[in-house]
Amino acid sequence: MASTQPPALRVTFPGTGRPAAAFPAAEGSVVAVGRPSSAGPAPDVPLQDASVSRRHAEFAWRAGCWQVRSVGKGGSSLDGQPIAAEAWTPLSSGAVLAIGPYRMRLVLGDAAATVAETLMLDDGTGDRAEAIPRQRLESAEVRLSALIAAARRIGAADELDALAEAVVLTLAESGDFDRALLVRADGADAAGEGAAGDSAAGTAAWTPIATWAASGHVRALPVSRTLLAEARRTASTVQVSRAGAAPVRMTDSLMASGATTAMCAPVPAHDPARVFLYADTRAGGRLGDAAVPYADMVAQLAGLAIAALERREDRIERERLEREIDVARRIQAGTFPSGYAVARGWEIAAESRPADSCGGDAFDVVPMRGDAVDDDGGEPDGHVLSIADATDHGVASALSSVQVRAMLRLGLRTGRPIVRIAEQVNAQLCRDLPDGRNVTAWFARLDAATGEVHAVSAGQGPILVYRRAADAFEVHGADQPPLGVVPVPYDESESRRFRLEAGDLLVALTDGYFEAPAADGSDRFGDARVMEAIRGARDGGAHEVLAALKGAVESFTGGAPLEDDRTALIVRRVP
Repeated sequence: MASTQPPALRVTFPGTGRPAAAFPAAEGSVVAVGRPSSAGPAPDVPLQDASVSRRHAEFAWRAGCWQVRSVGKGGSSLDGQPIAAEAWTPLSSGAVLAIGPYRMRLVLGDAAATVAETLMLDDGTGDRAEAIPRQRLESAEVRLSALIAAARRIGAADELDALAEAVVLTLAESGDFDRALLVRADGADAAGEGAAGDSAAGTAAWTPIATWAASGHVRALPVSRTLLAEARRTASTVQVSRAGAAPVRMTDSLMASGATTAMCAPVPAHDPARVFLYADTRAGGRLGDAAVPYADMVAQLAGLAIAALERREDRIERERLEREIDVARRIQAGTFPSGYAVARGWEIAAESRPADSCGGDAFDVVPMRGDAVDDDGGEPDGHVLSIADATDHGVASALSSVQVRAMLRLGLRTGRPIVRIAEQVNAQLCRDLPDGRNVTAWFARLDAATGEVHAVSAGQGPILVYRRAADAFEVHGADQPPLGVVPVPYDESESRRFRLEAGDLLVALTDGYFEAPAADGSDRFGDARVMEAIRGARDGGAHEVLAALKGAVESFTGGAPLEDDRTALIVRRVP
């Protein structure tokens, strides 16, 4: 006896091995079908494909029967017919719902019971079952074979032009159409094309990607822009014929193109679709029943292939950029001097750690003999130090900081004073850097014999001087605005001159140290913790101070990835 309970809905995926999902009939409950996303609740029937909207379709038990409606941008079809957007459509058991590349067979009630009852049903008439003509079976086999061949041909294309040619040739070989085009929509979004789809049909730019036609004459005939606009507006496959019940504007557009029947299907490679498969015929009458569904499946295959091709191209481009960035990183790192241990009066340690592959920080240690750069590797009379921090981080910032170092070295070879070199670098960066970008920098000249330091800071600070004898810190702020902001003259009186005694430390850090966040995000490392780390390593050399700073900030942040580049330049005066 048949059950008096309302039938459950079973959503099956034939031929995929995916288990069916069953939903009981309950008035008011809605079964959601769509693409899972972390931004909202999971759909009841998840479909993992970019062509599927997050909420694409809904099932509901309404007015005593199961019904479906399409709510996604890409549209849905039931047994090959597009479902009107937002309109509830009753379901029959065995109906096939198509969404993107998915085909779901919908079974009402228990499938096993339904089959058993069907087998036992006997009306007593003795009528024999109808035999399916072999011609009809062979026709289906031909279509399936053609579709498999199309999948292979389209999937084998390694670039968009070849893929587009494969798509239109596939429709050409079907024998259903006189012309096929793959068209890209450039211009206003579908939402801006008016409710009727015709008010802006002439404003969108439709660019053919590939065209096949039975003759040169057919190729030259116009295309129904109204039909293209309708497919774009509804995000579904549309068809129109002169003999059909289409609106006058559509049949007029069709007649202007010289066709008797035309169809257009979105290619679901993007959401919303930007590429469309258009085909028409001049043979008269309507197309065969299989022609439009076949073209729609070809469009689905094209969408999958385009999406895969774009993912591959994105991966190739990303790998190329990663290789170039890695080369830039290694070149940048190779330009930094290694940690120094200098005999005549100074011990210097420095390190730069980028937040990305390439950092916006840089440092330099240039040995000097008198007023000239010491290139012969002898014992220098002094050193010129620099530390720079470009806005943001990455390749562009790395180039800016490297430019500062290059200009500093060039200026030193001309014998200019440190203040004049800083002024010249600033003027050049004001011309070179785009608005909103700048470089903070600190330059200092150390005299090996006297311990004298002559420094100028362009927005870089604080610079810390630890006095060993007094166990106290001096904090030096910025003397000038950051480089690249405004081409102002630098006043010699605004630079700083001071002497380091034996055991004193000079510490220049970029803000990646001071602003390093705590592991729980509740605090920043700050000046006080920097000073505490320096004081804790005061009995060691410059390298020990650098190691203490790095260890303290790593412990504070819990070893989290860097938010900003960190660069340290440590100088200790030795007897």
